[in-house]
Amino acid sequence: MKPILVCGLNQLGIAVVRQLIAKGETARVLALADEVESYSHELKRLGVSVCVGVASSAGELEAAGLHDASAVILTANDDAENVDAALTARRIRPGVPIVARVFDASLGEYLE
Repeated sequence: MKPILVCGLNQLGIAVVRQLIAKGETARVLALADEVESYSHELKRLGVSVCVGVASSAGELEAAGLHDASAVILTANDDAENVDAALTARRIRPGVPIVARVFDASLGEYLE
């Protein structure tokens, strides 16, 4: 089973990871060091592999397993970061399904 790559750990990100695991999916996480530290016990308990980095970085997305991911879920609290990450992921792997948390309607339309 191909993993789902979750980028960004906050309340939404960890909730997404929990739901994926509960549904029998495999999740991988790409998040900032402080985010990983905040949820390290939970991630370990869930058996989730983690890569520390920024989702808008092509190299860090690739290191986190973008090429093997069945989908990418972007949950950072920063719309611009999620948009940059979505565009980077799409450039590297055009067909991968992407779900991005975006509150700004104009940015959401731009992504479509």
